[in-house]
Amino acid sequence: MAQYVVRTVSKCEICTALRPNQPREPLLSHQIPDRPWQKLAADIMTLHNKDYLVVTDYYSKFPEIALLENKSANCVILHLKSIMARHGIPEQICTDNNPFNSAECLHFANSWSFTLITSSPLYPQSNGQAENAVKTIKQLLTKAALSGKDPYIALLEFRNTPITGMSLSPAQMLMSRRLRSKLPTTAQQLEPVVVFAKPQLAKQKCSQEYYYNRGVKHLPVLHSGDSVHIRRGKLWKPAVVVKPDRHPRSYIVASGGTLYRRNRRHLLRTPHIASPVPHQHRMDYDDLEPAVATPHAADPLPLAQVPEPTVAAPQQPEPVLIQPRGEDQVNDQPQLAVRTSGRLRKEPNRLNL
Repeated sequence: MAQYVVRTVSKCEICTALRPNQPREPLLSHQIPDRPWQKLAADIMTLHNKDYLVVTDYYSKFPEIALLENKSANCVILHLKSIMARHGIPEQICTDNNPFNSAECLHFANSWSFTLITSSPLYPQSNGQAENAVKTIKQLLTKAALSGKDPYIALLEFRNTPITGMSLSPAQMLMSRRLRSKLPTTAQQLEPVVVFAKPQLAKQKCSQEYYYNRGVKHLPVLHSGDSVHIRRGKLWKPAVVVKPDRHPRSYIVASGGTLYRRNRRHLLRTPHIASPVPHQHRMDYDDLEPAVATPHAADPLPLAQVPEPTVAAPQQPEPVLIQPRGEDQVNDQPQLAVRTSGRLRKEPNRLNL
């Protein structure tokens, strides 16, 4: 009974459209780079009606920020070139889609020999490194503006402060040295020292995965042709999986004549809606087999020669006569006790004395 209810609800379009969000899947972390500035994360931040390009290193967490004149691809490429001229060309840059997925940015990545990896639309968690950097930089600049302090000094001190849970700062992991700031320091502390931060990064990564993976759930893998519902706004809309995308947990689906790329968490697998079953005619005498066989299936008997089917009437149980006792006897004829449902009433043998 429970399976029937679940199956019926899963085929209800209204119930499916109003389903809540799916649970989180286990954290799929990025691999720790082997060296600084090998893999970057980039995003565009808006603060006080101004747009900024925020770039951070996956290894050192060192942030770079640039004020954008506009959010066009050419403006973003110009500032990326400026940042890469200072620190070098990375091997990979993880971004969201707009405007990094434009033809100009793809051509820039090809000509400068690095790979541009875009996250699934509406799923910024896959570019979490950039999202965390944007949140931190936005808080930093907001506090500096409210307190009337120099935002560049605030940015310098952030780059020079050890990362939570580690003994190294972003500047130490990227440049192998501390940066001289307004805080008192010694000449010995400013001497370059090559550091190897990968063990500490691995420990921090394990801690993050442990706390994130509490209460998560694995979602089944989808295949081409699977019937799904895609999350669009607050409702689930019907769609069909076209193919898995080259990125993990990402799929290309078709809905309403349009192709979408979505993360697995935004796809709700639903059962295939089978074609309606032909209506079964009510079984009556015309549907019964004839009493005699026809000479050949291709040459049936004329309708007039087919004998009428005979159906034996169901046998009714013989009635049980009950003889009334003594003073209860009204006449000499025995009385037949029959219930309204058709069942016969029979008095127990102990009364037949």
